[in-house]
Amino acid sequence: MKKITNLKIKKFKKHLENQNKAKSTIDCYVRYVSDFRDWLDERSVTKKCTSEYVDLLLDKYVSTSVNMIISALNAFFDYNAWPENKISKVKTQGKATDEHDKELTEDEYRQLLDISKNIKNQKLYLILRIICATGVRASELVLITVESVKQKRFFVEFRGNVKAVSIPDDLCKLLLEYIDANGIEDGSVFVDDKGKPLNRYDVYCEIKKLCEYTDISDEKITPASIRHLPKRTYTDQMVRLLTY
Repeated sequence: MKKITNLKIKKFKKHLENQNKAKSTIDCYVRYVSDFRDWLDERSVTKKCTSEYVDLLLDKYVSTSVNMIISALNAFFDYNAWPENKISKVKTQGKATDEHDKELTEDEYRQLLDISKNIKNQKLYLILRIICATGVRASELVLITVESVKQKRFFVEFRGNVKAVSIPDDLCKLLLEYIDANGIEDGSVFVDDKGKPLNRYDVYCEIKKLCEYTDISDEKITPASIRHLPKRTYTDQMVRLLTY
């Protein structure tokens, strides 16, 4: 009988910690496995059940989000030596017929900022702000260091060229307050509980946490959607958007 118990989840979490996985990654994996356990409702794990669960998820979420959940479940199955229950990732969906349905609006962006404030996640709030204000990619957040914040700019290399990107004054002030409050002396500003800089996947998981608190399509709640928002809303109100 292959059943997911609290003890198995606890041991799986410890296993991920021993592998030096980022806290955000561990939290996502544990949550996904726990959700699957709750859906099973005391039933044993089978490949058929796993496939049925994934089919239900595809009715609610985009394929990229479902594939993250599949990765978590497969990792759990590997840890427990249940390889027969692993399933393949689903094919990613093509572009929507109406691309505007996938674009984050200014109002939705502000809602995400409000949510991050309400759940008292200052790190997530600042990640949203810095991505929108500077266009930095999730993989480039490591470039936001204590030194760069003090200098109010950071440098990005793209196609052989190095570009200086300015950080707005009001955002620098907030970042410096965050740095001081968290005792960050040098290096990357956005780190996990072990002091490791957040990687692209960690940032994706952090932002996806907002999906639990809003009815905004989770397809819109991505680093890329936030990064591209200023390009679509470059109007007289742009300053208000970046300093909200």
